[in-house]
Amino acid sequence: WGLGWSASDVRGRLEGDTDGLWCMADDLLAASPAAHQRLLVPIDQAEELFTRTIPEARRRFAHLLGEAIAGPVQVVAAMRSEFLDDFRDLPALAAVPIEAYVLAPLGQEMLRDVIEGPAKVARLRLENGLAAALVADTASGEALPLLAFSLRQLADGLPAGGELTIGRYRDLGGVHGALARHADAGLAQAVRASGLTEREVLAGLTRLVTIDAAGRRAQRRITLASLTPPLRVALQVFIERRLL
Repeated sequence: WGLGWSASDVRGRLEGDTDGLWCMADDLLAASPAAHQRLLVPIDQAEELFTRTIPEARRRFAHLLGEAIAGPVQVVAAMRSEFLDDFRDLPALAAVPIEAYVLAPLGQEMLRDVIEGPAKVARLRLENGLAAALVADTASGEALPLLAFSLRQLADGLPAGGELTIGRYRDLGGVHGALARHADAGLAQAVRASGLTEREVLAGLTRLVTIDAAGRRAQRRITLASLTPPLRVALQVFIERRLL
């Protein structure tokens, strides 16, 4: 059986019935005829335990986690690596063995596979030298979202059998310039659509980010009801442009 929650889901459960978290695990195990099984609980974006929860909620979560692992439950938590020490330092998990696997950024050879593999599946050809230029401009796997965006822009409107060209890539501004130009155009459109100033739109965007005492950035979710109507219009522009 698999049961997946995000850290936000866990936070919601901790603010409600804490026992319900593992009662659900018991129910799932009891529903299967197989014996001696374990329940795998994946928790995505676990860094939100430190960016979006109060200390008391973290303490209660760590306590529940320790009790669950002592039973038939195994937990896999995905988080940004800079928060791993915070996770290990939770007092209730001091005696719990935590195995960490750090997913390293993709190397240059893997970046080439990321470029050429999907193009082959989509039946698109790459002009000679384009893959090398994309790899060189991306530099490391940490810029993978920028590469993905550039490839999407390059392939936009091309039929099967079409060719991704170096000329179009340069026109887009390269790996880093493609997204910057798209974002600038989105900002200009958001200003026109909402009637807000550029500064007001950018201030609204900063509400989607939180920075902790150590300077680490993480996403912050906000409700639409907390936004003014003009700001909702502005952010909708970024959503439609797939920037949010």
